[in-house]
Amino acid sequence: MEKLDKYLEKHPKVKQISGIVVAGLLVYIWLTMTFTGDFLDDFDISLVFLSLTGKTTLSQIFGTPSGMKMLTLFATGALFGLSFPWPGNNIIKFSVAVITTIAKFFKQHLLKGKESEETINKEIKAIT
Repeated sequence: MEKLDKYLEKHPKVKQISGIVVAGLLVYIWLTMTFTGDFLDDFDISLVFLSLTGKTTLSQIFGTPSGMKMLTLFATGALFGLSFPWPGNNIIKFSVAVITTIAKFFKQHLLKGKESEETINKEIKAIT
């Protein structure tokens, strides 16, 4: 995977297209995988957004412990069809996942802004 990541870094147009393909693959995996019952974990599709924007690599997606967990849940869902029974059809579940992921992103973004504001306030107090 690292060799493929290096190739994609040298070829940005191919990387852009592969990001779209990987995002589609991740959506398919998400729709097929087993849900564990942990709402925030089950409905986090941030990897889809990161692959669409090109801010992640194949090694980071599939070569990490969370990537292995995702592939294991995918295999379990595809082979056995076992899953936590979240209510609603796939369109509703995917919509909830998109909203949850966007809310998670904005919460992290707002917390970073708040932390930097607190740091600035502390530095001002230390100076005065």
